[in-house]
Amino acid sequence: MLFLQLLYLALIFYGAVFLVVFVAQKRFIFYPTRTRHILQESSAVSRLSLTSDGQTLQGWLLRPALANKKVIIYFGGNSEDIFNAADQFENFSDTAVALVNYRGYGTSSGTPGEKEFFRDALAVYDHIAVLYAPEKLFLMGRSLGASVACHVAASRRATGLILVSPFDTMESQIQRKFPLLPVGLLLRHKFNSLDSVPKISIPVLILYGGNDNVVPPTQTENLIRLMTGPKQLVYIAEAEHNTIEHFAEYELMILQFIALSEENEFHYSLEEPL
Repeated sequence: MLFLQLLYLALIFYGAVFLVVFVAQKRFIFYPTRTRHILQESSAVSRLSLTSDGQTLQGWLLRPALANKKVIIYFGGNSEDIFNAADQFENFSDTAVALVNYRGYGTSSGTPGEKEFFRDALAVYDHIAVLYAPEKLFLMGRSLGASVACHVAASRRATGLILVSPFDTMESQIQRKFPLLPVGLLLRHKFNSLDSVPKISIPVLILYGGNDNVVPPTQTENLIRLMTGPKQLVYIAEAEHNTIEHFAEYELMILQFIALSEENEFHYSLEEPL
């Protein structure tokens, strides 16, 4: 009788956890920043605003005068204040950088979601590509943003793709936190980069850290194994998830990758069929 009672209580507890994860999964995935930054527009930075699926996306374009030559579209992590990412690109003096808040983040309207992020990312790409027609266009994503960047790279043309601390799937991320739950059945926001990378043929730079406890190296390496195009790997053994940009190799290798892409004349084209 005691065994049955304990089993009954365990099943109730398991069911409750199952329900919480299913209903509240957005809280485990998305951590929207609501910061409003006061920005004085200048020749060095301009506001970037566009509409996607009825929502207004807000951000910034660094060095807008260079956007017709070379531009990076950057997709941040799930809790990243995109404005602060501008510091990472201080030394990219010959490159424009587009920083756009996800829907529900910063002053962008709407509610976060996987399909919504993917749709908005394509809208950002199309906005930049059509408005500025840059000669070189790079996609860059960090953590969850790497999955977003992979989706865009699989759907649009680009010169190169830069991934920082990318994971393979959101399922494997959450399964680590809830090893006894059937996460695959519960998850509605899958961010499955394994589906995207086989469709990517442009050069890819992957930077990841050996001390990353958020995205373990094994998850990044699962993704790398599926990449069939030209790729460059930068493994920084001491780097953690939130410190990788502090290492000298981080900026150096990104700048080198961009320069190499230019030397090899990797181009993107809106005219080429997918």
